[in-house]
Amino acid sequence: MSDIFREVDEELRQDRLQAFWKKHGWLIVIAAAGIVLGVAGARFYQSWDRAQSGEAGARFSEAIQLLRDDDRASGLAVLDGLSQDSYAQYPILARLRKASALVDEGDSRAAVEAFDAVAADEDVDQILRDLARIRAAFVLVDEASPDEIKQRLSSLTEVEGPWRHSARELIALSLYRAGEFAEADAEYDRVMSDPAVPVGPRGRAEMMRALIAPHLADADQK
Repeated sequence: MSDIFREVDEELRQDRLQAFWKKHGWLIVIAAAGIVLGVAGARFYQSWDRAQSGEAGARFSEAIQLLRDDDRASGLAVLDGLSQDSYAQYPILARLRKASALVDEGDSRAAVEAFDAVAADEDVDQILRDLARIRAAFVLVDEASPDEIKQRLSSLTEVEGPWRHSARELIALSLYRAGEFAEADAEYDRVMSDPAVPVGPRGRAEMMRALIAPHLADADQK
């Protein structure tokens, strides 16, 4: 008797399983396919990502080499292409490198405009936007007033960011070139007083303070 009940129970289970499969089997198939496609998609994306990065990197290196070989027209053309149709950070790097090429050509105005455009682009990583601000100020430091350089860079000197030493140096240099030696000396002292300042900026600040010292001595004697 127990065998009969067992057979009936098994048949009921099979009937329920078949009914369940008819009703929900397509969901299981889709879920399984989704897992397979997800894994395959992830692997494809990783492969595609590496390929895209490699291609963009090769084009960027090509542009740099063309510029070094004085084939500026071709180099700038490659950079233009990268800035409009590329991958990851390469469009921004291309824009920055093109602006630097304009500096090399002596077109300071166009270079500053290019750097300012990157600095104002909210889609760009902040560290690269700040770098563009530094580069624009570097181009302008010989002709712009200390107030303009301060306006461009002061906010970078107040944070523990990677560009604070460069920002302080440029502000100090603009003050020195304008003959504002006391303020320049104070800015260079600020550079040297930062315990995290690298050897390069510290050495330059020390050298500039040595150049400023005679001017301060003359001012004290007057």
